[in-house]
Amino acid sequence: LHQAPILSFLVAIFRTYPSRLGIHIEPESVMISTPLDRYQEDVYELAEQISILTKAPYTKKRNRVSFPKTPKLLKLFGLKF
Repeated sequence: LHQAPILSFLVAIFRTYPSRLGIHIEPESVMISTPLDRYQEDVYELAEQISILTKAPYTKKRNRVSFPKTPKLLKLFGLKF
């Protein structure tokens, strides 16, 4: 199976953490979150890397980031718009 590049990156980063990573695809946005405060900075770092790859802005809130749902972002996750 071929994985989207970002999925391989996500698996590599979060494989070593005893945490859950949530990726929520909503009608207007894509949110990435973790329930644990101690992994908040990892989620923010991941968002920065995604933003560099897609040129998409994001917003930060406690333990989560949100991106506008765009074809380029969905393609990065291996999904169709």
